[in-house]
Amino acid sequence: MSSYLPYHPVDGSYVQIPRSIYSQYYDEEMPGLPVPCRKYHISSDVGSARTIANLVLPYLVQRQIHHKVVSNFNFLIEQTIGHEYDQAGKFITVYMDSRVDQQNEIMETLNRRFEETSGIRPCESWPTRRRRKGEENVTREYEEPVYRNRQGVFIFGGFICDPLN
Repeated sequence: MSSYLPYHPVDGSYVQIPRSIYSQYYDEEMPGLPVPCRKYHISSDVGSARTIANLVLPYLVQRQIHHKVVSNFNFLIEQTIGHEYDQAGKFITVYMDSRVDQQNEIMETLNRRFEETSGIRPCESWPTRRRRKGEENVTREYEEPVYRNRQGVFIFGGFICDPLN
C-alpha cells in the first residue's frame, strides 16, 4: 500500500488545501464555514489513522459538518514526529457552529465509537493551539481534552475561534 493513498475518499468531495498537509471536505450544497466556530481536533496515532478516518469522516459528511483531515500517511508521520511536531495530535479538525455546547451529541457519538473500537490509539502528543500576543509573540498551550475513554483521549479543544485565522 502506498504511503500517499489518502485517508479520505477520492470522489472529489475532499480538496487538497494549497501548501498544506490537509484536505478539506467540500460540498457546494453545504452552508458556509461557521464564523466564529467551535473547533475540535481528533487525534490518532499513525497505526490507527485509517480506522479512525473510517469511523469519523462518513459520519461528519452525513451530517454536513465542515472538517479537514491530514491527507495521507506520510503527512501524518511528518506532522506527528517530523518538523510539524507542534501540530501533533491534529489528525481531523472539525468546525461546528459556535452555539453548540462543547460536549454535544456529535462529539459524544464519536467518543462512543472510539470506545467501542478495539485496537485504536490516539497520538501520544496532545495538540496545541497558538495564541497571538502582538505581532512577534506567539504562545502555545495544550488543548483541553473534551472526553476520555479507556484507550485515551481522542477529542480535544471544542474552543470557539475564527477558523480563518
